[in-house]
Amino acid sequence: MATFGAILVDVEARPAEGVPALLASEELLMLSKKIRGLVASPILVLALVATTGAPVHAANPDMPVGAASKDWTWFDAAVGPAEIYRNFDSGFHYPTWATTQARALHPDAPRYDYSFNIPPAQAVAGLWDARLRTFVQSTPRNTILSIWHEPEQEIEAKLFSAADFKAMMVRFKGIVTEANALDEGTRLVSVVLMVSTFTGFKNRNPDTYWPGLEGADLIAVDAYGSPTRNSVTPPGYTNGRNWRTGDVLLTPVYNFAVSKGAQWGVSEFGYLVDTTNFDHKAQAISQAVAFARENDAVMFEYFDSFGSRGDWRLRYAAPPIPSTSTTSPAVLAIKAAIAE
Repeated sequence: MATFGAILVDVEARPAEGVPALLASEELLMLSKKIRGLVASPILVLALVATTGAPVHAANPDMPVGAASKDWTWFDAAVGPAEIYRNFDSGFHYPTWATTQARALHPDAPRYDYSFNIPPAQAVAGLWDARLRTFVQSTPRNTILSIWHEPEQEIEAKLFSAADFKAMMVRFKGIVTEANALDEGTRLVSVVLMVSTFTGFKNRNPDTYWPGLEGADLIAVDAYGSPTRNSVTPPGYTNGRNWRTGDVLLTPVYNFAVSKGAQWGVSEFGYLVDTTNFDHKAQAISQAVAFARENDAVMFEYFDSFGSRGDWRLRYAAPPIPSTSTTSPAVLAIKAAIAE
């Protein structure tokens, strides 16, 4: 069977335009802080749920922190072992986990977050069931799995429909649930969307792509700070305009997850070095990790790579501009987050 190649495009994040949710952002943050450390009291949690009508996300101090990278040799040397590794297959090329590049790169890692692509309409028709069952049952029991991460552009290009995407995810989650029942696994199915989708970019709405809890366990986000640059700003750097802190960038995603009773996580995160504040990028990483931990995110993964809209790699430092370092503030921030 033919496989599809992924169309991977980094989209510039836009300033928040307001996000419909059961609670306002400030209320959600206050609620989260109120219940931190009090999860041992089921009566209190149930009372809060009853009062707000929304599920409560407690803190997750054990949230794994890791990355995706186009240069794993550099990342492994500069950052060292991570708690989770993000990998991609542009099609569906491997019959079992043991044959994947992800495993070859980091054998027996603590956890993996893995995306691949298959034709949704064929998946809905059951044509991929046998291959999917074999593959999923061979994955580590705590793997996070997604199909067609960032499906927004493919759907708009009519490569497949939103209805087929959601139906595929429902069928796929059934296969993952079967695998978990066989080996007492805790595998999760993830739907990964661009951060701009949660703030209405191009009139997109995350509900268009969300298959419900019958089709996914968590909503994940590829989140990037605004890569505002001018003609003299080199790749990897920004002039600092429209800067948003890491927690502000992630709040709309968290709000959506709460409104759906779903888990959530950060599947990609990227910032540029601010030429007006050399510590801004590292601060944004630390803010985002703290926000994710405080609000029970499943995982946090930095995108140590580059795309059409920016070079997000951890290596960029300043001064001078440009310069690279294995001990840049961003590298140190990720290392600290992993060690925490």
